[in-house]
Amino acid sequence: MLETGSRGFPDNLRDLKPGDHLCCFYETGEEHRAVLTSFLSRGLERGEKVVCFVDSYTAEVLLDYLTGKGIHVDAYLERGQLSILGGNQTYLKGGAFHPDRMIALLRAETERALSEGYSALRVTGEMTWVLRGLPGSERLIEYEARLNDFFPGSQCLAICQYHRSSFHPGLLLDVLRTHPLVIIGQQVYDNFYYIPPAELLGEGREVAELNRWLEALETRKQAEDKLKEREKFLSAILESVQDGISVLNKDLTILHTNSVMKKWYAKHLPLEGKPCYVCYRDASEPCHPCPSIRCMKTGKVEMEIVPGPPESAVKWIELYSYPMKDPLSGKVTGVVEFVRDVTARREAEAERDRLAVAIEQAGEAIVITDPQGMIQYVNPAFEAITGYSRGEAVGQNPRILKSGKQDEAFYKELWGTITSGRTWKGRFVNRRKDGTLYTEEATISPVMDPWGNIVNFVAVKRDITEHLETSKEKALLQEQLYQAQKLESVGRLAGGIAHDFNNMLNIIIGYGEIILQKLYPWDPLKEDVEKILDAGRRAATLTRQLLAFSRRQALRPEVVNLNDHLRGMRDMLRRLIGEDIDLQLILAEELASVFIDPGQFDQVIMNLAVNARDAMPRGGRLIIETANVRLGEDYARRHQGVEPGDYVLVAVTDTGCGMDRETMSRVFEPFFTTKGEERGTGLGLSVAYGIIKQSHGHIWVYSEPGQGTTFKVYLPQVMEVPGGREVPTEVKDTVVGEGLTVLVVEDEEALRELINEMLKRLGFEVVTAANGGEALLLVEEKGVRPHLVITDVVLPGVSGDVLVNRLKKRLSDLKVLYMSGYTDNAIVHHGVLKPGTPFIQKPFSFEELAGKIRAVLHGW
Repeated sequence: MLETGSRGFPDNLRDLKPGDHLCCFYETGEEHRAVLTSFLSRGLERGEKVVCFVDSYTAEVLLDYLTGKGIHVDAYLERGQLSILGGNQTYLKGGAFHPDRMIALLRAETERALSEGYSALRVTGEMTWVLRGLPGSERLIEYEARLNDFFPGSQCLAICQYHRSSFHPGLLLDVLRTHPLVIIGQQVYDNFYYIPPAELLGEGREVAELNRWLEALETRKQAEDKLKEREKFLSAILESVQDGISVLNKDLTILHTNSVMKKWYAKHLPLEGKPCYVCYRDASEPCHPCPSIRCMKTGKVEMEIVPGPPESAVKWIELYSYPMKDPLSGKVTGVVEFVRDVTARREAEAERDRLAVAIEQAGEAIVITDPQGMIQYVNPAFEAITGYSRGEAVGQNPRILKSGKQDEAFYKELWGTITSGRTWKGRFVNRRKDGTLYTEEATISPVMDPWGNIVNFVAVKRDITEHLETSKEKALLQEQLYQAQKLESVGRLAGGIAHDFNNMLNIIIGYGEIILQKLYPWDPLKEDVEKILDAGRRAATLTRQLLAFSRRQALRPEVVNLNDHLRGMRDMLRRLIGEDIDLQLILAEELASVFIDPGQFDQVIMNLAVNARDAMPRGGRLIIETANVRLGEDYARRHQGVEPGDYVLVAVTDTGCGMDRETMSRVFEPFFTTKGEERGTGLGLSVAYGIIKQSHGHIWVYSEPGQGTTFKVYLPQVMEVPGGREVPTEVKDTVVGEGLTVLVVEDEEALRELINEMLKRLGFEVVTAANGGEALLLVEEKGVRPHLVITDVVLPGVSGDVLVNRLKKRLSDLKVLYMSGYTDNAIVHHGVLKPGTPFIQKPFSFEELAGKIRAVLHGW
C-alpha cells in the first residue's frame, strides 16, 4: 500500500505502486483526462501492462485523446501492452453486473501480464455504467469493499473513476468509505473515512460502526486537547522569537502579531484587525514595492529591505513574506511576515563596503587565504604587481609566486609563525606571471574568530623592487661620486706637484744640456752629466704620466676612426702581450669617428693590454671590441658625470684572474698596483683614466674574481674636424735668433735664467721679466720692442693670456709661445689645446725649444 500522512505521502499519482486501490472524484472532463494521461503514461513507462475499462468513452475517443497527449498508442496496442475493454468483456455477465467475474478477471489479467513479462497490471475504469441501473448495481459497494482484500500484496493497481455531479452524494459517501486512497484533482490523499471490509460487510456492522464513532469522539477530544497544547506551544515559540511576526489575510489585514511587532508599533495597538500599511507605515494605501502583495501573486517567498518604524532605533528591517496556502486547493489565503532588525548588520555592511573599497583601491597588494593557505581574495594591486588575474589566483596557493630564491627553511619558519597566531614581517623575492622577479615587503597576520580559532590569513604586500633599485643606484652613484672626487683630488695634487717638479726638472735638464755642450768629447765629466740628463728625462716622463692622470697635459687631438687605428696596432699588441694570449678584434661596421690625440689613445690601449697580460700569466684571450652606442637618460642617471648622447665604445676584455670590489675601487689611483714593486709604477691605468677624461670620455671597469675583467671606454662621436692644423715641433737648424729680441716672462728665477741662457745660445737678444707687471713696464714704459714673447701660462698677478692681449695692442706683429708644466684653461679648453695656439710643455730640451721657436717665427 501507499505510505500516507507524515510517513511520506506521495505528491501525485505518478508515485503509485502495485497494491494501491484508489477512487477518483472529478468534476470536469479536463481533470478526468489529466488523471488518465498521468496514470496510463506512467504505467507504460514502467513496463506495466495497462488495461482501460470504458463505458461512457468509446475506445476511439479515448485513443484519440491519448494520442493527442503524445502517447504512441498504436505501438503499445500492436505489442499488446495497452488494451481497451468494454463492459461485456469485464463487469457484465448476462447483461448484469457480476462482482465475482470482475475480481476473477483482475486476477487472471494480472497473472497473464506477469507471464508475458510485464512488471505489473495497471487498471482504470470509468464507473458511469452504474447510472444505467443495470442489474447487480446494488452490489457496487460490496464489490469495492471486496477489492481491498484482492489488491494488497498483488501486482495490480487500479483507479475507479466517479464524476461527482453524476452520482448521488450518498453513493459517493459509501464509495469513499471503501477506498484507502482518494484522488481529488490530481493529488492523492489519505482517506480518513475509510472502513475496512470486515467492518463494512460483517455481521456486527452497526456495533462496530457505533464503537468506531464513539472512539472517534474520544479521539477528537484528545486531538482538540493536543491542538490547544500545540497552540500554546506555538504561541510560546512565536513570543520567544526575537524577530517580528505578522499574519495577514489577502486584504493585508493583520490577523495575528507577536510581542516584537506590538513593541515596535505600540502606538497603533491593537494591531489585529487593521491594515498592515496603516500600522507599520502610517500610510493610507499599500507600500510600493510590497513583498507581501508579490508573495500572494507569485505564491513564492518574497524578501525586501525596508525602513524600520518611524522615530525608532530600528533603522532597517528585513521583511520575508511566506505564502499561506489552503491544504486542499493549494490556493494562497494570506501571508506570514517575518521581520528582522538588520540595522546593525546594514551598518556593518556599510562599514565593510567602505573597507572593501579601500582594499580594492589600495596601492599595496592584499591577499586573503583560508586556514590552509589557499587564496580566497586578491585586490587589483595584486593583479597589477603579479600579472595574475583574480580568477587565476583564487583557489591557488601563494606558491604560484615562488621564485626559488628562498629555501624551504624560510617558508617553514614563516608558516610556523602565522599558524601559531603571530604576525610575520619580512621580504620575498617572488616571480611574476611573465617570469620576471620582484622583491616585496610583506606583513602576514592571522585572523581569529571569537573562540581563538584561525579562520583566515591576511597578507599586505608592497613591491619594493624599484625602491631597492633606486637605493642601490643611489649608493652606486654615491660611490662613483666618491671615487671621482677622490681621483679628482689626487689629480689636482699630482698635477700641482708635477707642475712644480717640471720647473725644477727643466732647470736640471737645461743646464745639464748646456754643460754637456761645453764639454769636450773626451772630458771625464761627460759621462756623469749624461747620467744626470738621463735621470732628469726619466723623471720628466714620470711627471708627464702624472699630468696625463690629472688631465693637465697638452693634447694634439684629431678626428680618428678607431677601427683603422686598432687594425694598425694589431701587430704591436701581439708582440706586447705574447704568444700565449689570443688576441681578437671584433670591430663594428661603419664605426663613427672620435676626436682624440691618436698617440694618447695608443697609450690607453697599450696600458689596458699590459694590464690584461699581467692578469693572464698562464695565457688566455684578449678581446677588443668596438660599437656605436647611445647612452640614454637612465644610463646617465646611474653613472656619475655621464652626459646622454652618442658614443663610440671600445671594450677591452681579458679572461684573467679578475678583481674584487676593493681592488676595482682603487684601480685608477696613481701608484696603486697589485703587481709588486719590481713590476710597475702603478701609473698605467691612472694615465688611461686621465687621457679618456681629458678627451671628454668615460672609462668603467667590470670584474669578478676568477671571471676576468672588462674595461669599457666611451668616447663622444664627432662628425667633422673641430678646426686647426697641427704645428710641426721639430727643426734641425737651431740657430734662429740673429737680430731678434725675445721677452721671457717666468716667475721661477732659476728657470728664467736657464731660458735666458738657451735663447742667447740661439742668437737672440733676451729681455726677462718675473711677472706680467714687469713685462708691461718694459714694453710700455721702457720701450722694449720684442719680436717674440715666451710666457708661462700661470703668472702671479696678470695671467699669461691677459699679458699677451695687452702686449698685442702695442705690438700687433708680436709672436707668442706659451709654456707651462701643465696647460690650463688659458691654453687648453677642458684639457684640449685650442687650434693654432703655440705651446711647449715643461720640461723641454734645448732642441725642443729651438724647434718650437723656429715654428712660431715661420708660422708653421
